[in-house]
Amino acid sequence: KIEGRVVDEDEQPLAEVRLAAFPADARVVLPGRRGSEKDLIESAVDGYFAVEDLAEGQRYNLFVRKKGYLHQELLAVTAPTQEPLHIVLEAGSQVRGRVVDGRSEGVPDANVHLVEGGPGLAHQGRMFPRGSGSSWGTTDASGSFVLEGVQAGVYELEAVAHSYQRAEIGPVEVVKGRDVEGLEVTLEKGATLEGRVLASGGRPVIEARIWVEEPETQAFGHRSPAAGDRTDGDGRFRLEGLGTGNHVVRAKHPQLLEGRQEIEIQPGVNRIEIALESGWTVSGKVVDTQDEPIAGAQVGL
Repeated sequence: KIEGRVVDEDEQPLAEVRLAAFPADARVVLPGRRGSEKDLIESAVDGYFAVEDLAEGQRYNLFVRKKGYLHQELLAVTAPTQEPLHIVLEAGSQVRGRVVDGRSEGVPDANVHLVEGGPGLAHQGRMFPRGSGSSWGTTDASGSFVLEGVQAGVYELEAVAHSYQRAEIGPVEVVKGRDVEGLEVTLEKGATLEGRVLASGGRPVIEARIWVEEPETQAFGHRSPAAGDRTDGDGRFRLEGLGTGNHVVRAKHPQLLEGRQEIEIQPGVNRIEIALESGWTVSGKVVDTQDEPIAGAQVGL
């Protein structure tokens, strides 16, 4: 087992700290995310914890989480621990604000993210900073949000909501020991793109994945996904909350070639049809060095 004690910066024990240990070489879902709840344990009133039923001599990554504190990841901890671990969690800051529409009315159920970096980096593929704590959240009925356990640093604040265009503000500077209040992100209603995905002969393509990419950014020459959907039984789709301007629309189905079309999105409802062509079939046989067939091999182009 891996055991130890969790305390705060004043060496006071922390209860209800959530911990999970995963093999160091495993690809895992982080604790607290969907699908991983069964792997979590919690520290006791005195801060003590014990992760049991671990393989002796194997190395584990230990994830430590508590609301309002910076998250920690202890890498390559060998089980069993020779001495109890002493884990100190640092309190994070709160970031509070509101997401509103063009009439200054609150937008409920908007997703809010704090992303480390300078202006324009909020959705350029940047990962949330390690140890940043709860740097994402959702607005309440009034459009208000509270992000807790945020690490000191400079961030972009990004907000996304259904049928609205993505928006970001920044830089947002978080200073250790201080909360940030009064932030406001304004979301503008986005344009709509609807249409159909068709195969040869005008046959509708069902369950095709379709997505829209934003224009290339001047700084990075990089396209970011703006919205996505899947076609229905008639091959139809509808995407909302798009920004205006030139976009690239892509459609993909496992049995057809990927389709691509450029479109200039105008305010209001835009319509488009995308045709997917049939591809070639490639067949063959996988064998070993003795020319014996290998079953279950994965083959791709």
